[in-house]
Amino acid sequence: MFSYLEHILESQDQAEIDRVKENVEKSRKALQTLGYPDLTFEDFFSVT
Repeated sequence: MFSYLEHILESQDQAEIDRVKENVEKSRKALQTLGYPDLTFEDFFSVT
């Protein structure tokens, strides 16, 4: 997954970057809804 993220950032495919960022944000919100504390995933999401 990280190599794919690196690829789209290097290729400057803005439409794909926006799509991935939207899905990552949905994932973060889902984890919060499930009761996971932000500490569990905040480092990962600070990269996006």
